[in-house]
Amino acid sequence: MARVSKQGIQAEPIVIGRRRKAEAVLISFELYEKLADLIDEIQLASLIRERLATAERTPDLTLEEVAESLGIDIEEQPGQDEPAAGAAGERRHPPVPGGNPQIQPAAPCGAGAALPQPAGGGAPGG
Repeated sequence: MARVSKQGIQAEPIVIGRRRKAEAVLISFELYEKLADLIDEIQLASLIRERLATAERTPDLTLEEVAESLGIDIEEQPGQDEPAAGAAGERRHPPVPGGNPQIQPAAPCGAGAALPQPAGGGAPGG
């Protein structure tokens, strides 16, 4: 273990076994990280190759074709009962059952704003 700690990535791996059969290998953490990164890159490269091969066989679709496949009519205009999006910056909120249909913004809370006092009016612990 001391050799791995001292030599780091340059240390020879230590094979641990039982009954003359290798069970594990001790390597520096630095080498483990490099190997883990390489394994991730190899797996990712395989996935990229697979997707590129599929992409070459899949034709490009237009926006209209994608919308049609999803059952969306992109030519449809909002009806009178469906208001269009509000002016820039304006947010529309769904109606709240039994309440105000517009959610009101909270009052600003800046430095020096009064904070609620604990029950009893005193400071905590006093």
